Amino acid sequence: MLRRGSGTIRVNGQPYDAYFQDLAVRAHLLKPLLALPYAHNKFDIKVLVTKGGAPAQAQAASTAIAKAMLFYVKRGNKVLRSLAITDPRVRERMKPGRRGAKAGYTWVKR
Repeated sequence: MLRRGSGTIRVNGQPYDAYFQDLAVRAHLLKPLLALPYAHNKFDIKVLVTKGGAPAQAQAASTAIAKAMLFYVKRGNKVLRSLAITDPRVRERMKPGRRGAKAGYTWVKR
């Protein structure tokens, strides 16, 4: 949830710096706020994330923040639009008679 305010960022009910211990992960979370020079202290942000590790959660939160911020920008910011794109790749399904999507079992003639 993104609304005008004092600039607090909460992830799963905690301040973002307490939830994300790693500085690189925090930097990834704050990328959309750095795309607009005036945005870092004008929005209150609440994010709920589940599953995955901390970097994946930060990336998901960053994408959600960028998408929400696009509503506040009158003309689309190119950097913000590029941060709002989700990765379309998905896991390939497992095929019958194989160990995974592509890897098969070892075939021995004798």
